[in-house]
Amino acid sequence: MKKILILIIAVFSLSCHQKEKSTDTNQIRIISLSPHITEIIYALDLDSNLVAVTDFCKYPPEAQNKESIGGLLNPNIEKIVSLKPTHLFGVLSHSNLNQDLSKFGLKILMMPNETLKDIQNAISIISDTLNIAEKGKQLRESINSTLSILKDEIVDRQNTKAMLVIGREKGSIKNITVAGPNTYLNEMWELLGGLNIFNDLTVKYSTVNIEEIIKRNPDIIIEFDMNTEEGIKNIVTGEEWKYLYNVNAVNQNKIFKVGGNYSLIPGPRLVILAEDFNSILNSANR
Repeated sequence: MKKILILIIAVFSLSCHQKEKSTDTNQIRIISLSPHITEIIYALDLDSNLVAVTDFCKYPPEAQNKESIGGLLNPNIEKIVSLKPTHLFGVLSHSNLNQDLSKFGLKILMMPNETLKDIQNAISIISDTLNIAEKGKQLRESINSTLSILKDEIVDRQNTKAMLVIGREKGSIKNITVAGPNTYLNEMWELLGGLNIFNDLTVKYSTVNIEEIIKRNPDIIIEFDMNTEEGIKNIVTGEEWKYLYNVNAVNQNKIFKVGGNYSLIPGPRLVILAEDFNSILNSANR
């Protein structure tokens, strides 16, 4: 299924290139200030106009051959200016950098990147700004088509409660940080028929205590790890989870790890993460 989804994006990119190759982009020089933006630029077939990325832009692999302007929030301003970009794309947390660059006549187009709608809007904004609106439309439609196919597979899943873990203290269950409301992880999990036990938090991401986890009793625990091999692993309960023996997800060995650098990057590859979620839900409801 993942190969099919990747092929869909690849075919989409090729067809867009054929349809809009007459678009004059020779004068466009883009700097991406975020991994998900870099992925959008490549999906829109504008990689030849991408002059620089951050140290954290690892996908596609070719992006690592681009000039790097440094970190996400503390890039090298001198290098940015020297590259003479015509377009800088970033996120809302780049407001201070935007202020610094304004002294050199440069402006960052800053976009939110938390929800599914934010991802769609980022594709629209970037493609519209670069006068390739049709490519942006087709990319959005390809993503929506995949999500619709997966939604059609939903069988009774509304009671499948999950805890979405984006971080914890290594080797223990201390300082567990979870995804809450108004995040694309929460939205996509619930779009596919699951329920996020922390969808009522007052913030998007939060560290939660053990007592609250036990009280809410998730049926599934999903942990995201960008630094491990891509794909889903069903983790057999080990020492670090034993304290939660009375939680359904633990005593039924329904702890899953989603690995790969796509797992926490809100870009075009969210279709792969959606397929992972779908597989986990199918497995948990057997």
